[in-house]
Amino acid sequence: MPMGIAYESTFEPSKDLLKILEDGLERHNESVVGKSTFVPVASFARDDSQEIIGGLSGRLFWDWLCIEQLWVAEGERGKGIGKHLVLEAERMALERGVRRSYLITMSFQALDFYLDLGYSVYGELGDRPAGHTTYYLRKNL
Repeated sequence: MPMGIAYESTFEPSKDLLKILEDGLERHNESVVGKSTFVPVASFARDDSQEIIGGLSGRLFWDWLCIEQLWVAEGERGKGIGKHLVLEAERMALERGVRRSYLITMSFQALDFYLDLGYSVYGELGDRPAGHTTYYLRKNL
């Protein structure tokens, strides 16, 4: 261990410390790939009473759509709501010139749903969480 360096570990890092990491990594990334623009993407479904029964959030960056969250209320699943939300996010990405999409799902979530929408598995991590598998998927739009 080099002299003069103090190390610190915590389960509760401050927002200021995390911001230092984020800014440092961003500066490095920009030195390699240029300035990155992160564009949020979101789409929601509401029922007749205007209650949100589904939604998708993600972002566009580095010429990719990253679908980060997709949720449809349990009683509304199987009605095409999730498909509509994903296709809308893909449409929004294409409108901005983005031609590829990726996401992460788990074996107890929506793997078959995404496969049916044309996504393909490019990686998996077994036993994450214990007894399940995490899948990494991508799609050319």
